[in-house]
Amino acid sequence: MKLTTLLVAAVTAVSPVVAMDKEWLISTLNIPPIIKDKPIACGSRCVTEATKQGLTDIFNQIDGGKEGGTVVKRVEGIEMVFKYRKNAPNGFLKADAGQISRMAEQFGSNPKQYPRQGCSTASWKGVSNFDYSFSINSDDHTFTSQSPACAGKI
Repeated sequence: MKLTTLLVAAVTAVSPVVAMDKEWLISTLNIPPIIKDKPIACGSRCVTEATKQGLTDIFNQIDGGKEGGTVVKRVEGIEMVFKYRKNAPNGFLKADAGQISRMAEQFGSNPKQYPRQGCSTASWKGVSNFDYSFSINSDDHTFTSQSPACAGKI
């Protein structure tokens, strides 16, 4: 199969998710695989909480001088693994707790949640602040590596 065919297949399989808080924008590509035969028992509640904790740690670590790293959060039987890289050409801006909470609520707003992976960008007024990949693991399914679609970006 040609590389262009693979790229077209990968792009057409993407479903975008956007979480906004006034000037903050989290744009997410949920990259297959999404494990739809194994729904997460705690639904949006635990995904939202793990996302909130993960984003908070990422903002704090970058604000503290780290350029990239890995954050792991465990909430109610799920594990979220975030790999991030600072990408703030005009300086890093830290979101406050309320903004992070609202972004996490929008990310986890679907009541049915599944183990999945994706790539995201956090932007302030249209300028990228950091990129991150995520894996949502459950008791029934654990991803063992970062989504191939995020490779080279994070």
